[in-house]
Amino acid sequence: MPLPLVSILLPVRNAEATLDSSIASLFAQTYRRFEIIAINDGSSDRSGDLLDTWARREQRLRVTHTPTEGLVSALNRAAALALGPLLARHDADDLSLPERLRRQVLYAQRYPEVAALGSRVSI
Repeated sequence: MPLPLVSILLPVRNAEATLDSSIASLFAQTYRRFEIIAINDGSSDRSGDLLDTWARREQRLRVTHTPTEGLVSALNRAAALALGPLLARHDADDLSLPERLRRQVLYAQRYPEVAALGSRVSI
């Protein structure tokens, strides 16, 4: 398997209710050259078990379990583990549309001087 171009940083804290659909939206991406680095930030619900179940099914998901350290620490830890040169944020209650990564990668490749990309939010 080639190295990922995109490393998705996924901080998780007590997200049992939304985690399955959030991760499913990432694995439904049309762009496939990515990894997910999930940091289970001391969850007291079943979030850790759900992450481990997903990781057994999908090798592009790597999970690290930590005591509660907070969002910034979880993101920094995930970034330090990233293999891809492009980092993407995705929270455990986010849903990404299937074309999200493809569009963002194309934009980043076309405009390498751009340091950060966002996306439109729909509620």
